[in-house]
Amino acid sequence: MSLSDPVRQIVRQRPGNCCEYCLNHQDYIMGRLQVDHILPVANGGGDEIENLCLACELCNQ
Repeated sequence: MSLSDPVRQIVRQRPGNCCEYCLNHQDYIMGRLQVDHILPVANGGGDEIENLCLACELCNQ
């Protein structure tokens, strides 16, 4: 996924650096939070900020 740094920063700041699914903060999970598409690109989703969320690896799987 090729997102600009400003978009990634907005997606990371919006939930306060927490996974938007399980609500765990970056400090309490193993690994780094990932930017995830809510509606996958394969199903017609885009890279709009409204379609992006921050997810831990477990929730993103």
